[in-house]
Amino acid sequence: MKVKKTTLKIAVCLLMALMLSAVLVACDQGDEGYRYEFLVTFDYNEGNLVDEDGALGDQWLGIKEANSLISIRPGYHNMMKEKSIRGYYIVGWYLPQVDEEGNAIKDENGFVLLDKEWDFATQRVSGPTTLYAKFVKEAAIHFIDRADGQEVGGSISGKPGTTRNKPSKIGEPTKPGATFWGKYYEAMTGDKEFEWPYVFGTEDINVYVEFIDGAGWNFVEDEDTFVRILNAGGSIYLMDDLDFTGKTLWGNVTYNAEINGNGHVVKGIKRDLESSKGDTENMGGVFGALGPRAYIHDITFEDVDVTYMTWVNPAIDLYVGLFAWKAEATTKIKNVTLKGTLSYDTYNGGVVGSKWIAIDQTKSENIIDCDYSQVNIMLQD
Repeated sequence: MKVKKTTLKIAVCLLMALMLSAVLVACDQGDEGYRYEFLVTFDYNEGNLVDEDGALGDQWLGIKEANSLISIRPGYHNMMKEKSIRGYYIVGWYLPQVDEEGNAIKDENGFVLLDKEWDFATQRVSGPTTLYAKFVKEAAIHFIDRADGQEVGGSISGKPGTTRNKPSKIGEPTKPGATFWGKYYEAMTGDKEFEWPYVFGTEDINVYVEFIDGAGWNFVEDEDTFVRILNAGGSIYLMDDLDFTGKTLWGNVTYNAEINGNGHVVKGIKRDLESSKGDTENMGGVFGALGPRAYIHDITFEDVDVTYMTWVNPAIDLYVGLFAWKAEATTKIKNVTLKGTLSYDTYNGGVVGSKWIAIDQTKSENIIDCDYSQVNIMLQD
């Protein structure tokens, strides 16, 4: 048993000696605490890719014996992690082109001109050696606006072989004053969509996109999303007809953004409203009130059914309208059609009801091509 333990100890010592044949220089290369025959310098050759404050700096490796392989290089050991520049990757380490005096030659951008790539598997060092990194720009996906052929914000890049999925909401292409449509195309024209995920090669590619005017649009094609966006006060770009029959509606709130109905129909809105003594807000039909920045256009609301009842003397004057109870002077409404029924009790003549907007302060030039002729009013005793 003792012989076996001694043999194991000898084997471990030999293995450690082999691992230390190449010594990583972690401090200043003149540090006398390390014993090495030659010094290998890894120069990142960043040229003007990074400024002075962001310079990558050299890394060193001490070689204990002549005619040795370079067993460790940047990125191959935890103690010598490869440094990086955003948007670039290293394809190899090279010997430099040199002048008559043996000095590395640089171009006008500060890059050392490269000669032959170092083969770490076969080449050996027999003296001080400096190797220079070769940076290559990552391939990019450039997003091109199909409306004008110009590149827009949000381009992405990756190393060859890297897979990229379809960008998330926060990573979508951007254009000032516009909202991304949400689709990616292979060409400037046509309906063929770009296929995700994409595997990067070595060449840049163009992917074509579309936008609509105006920032901050929310594309809506179902009832739940319509309610969520309207309650949050967001702008709505309607993509389909909606039917709220038997479904939960948005709150009786003041809306102060834009709805572009794109000619679609919203139907089945039903509200049963009641006032009480403690009320401090009036009631509305499709909307509560319309704020000064509200702009609603190109939409039809049909089968709207609003019933309004007053049971006690409230603290405020009473107004109710099938479209809204109030609109401000700068509210804009264009090409809106309203169809339905408003039923309300007059409460001894103290309720003002309207088939359109009960307190309508909008300027005449802000109400264009609207039709509420197919609204019925029913007074309750």
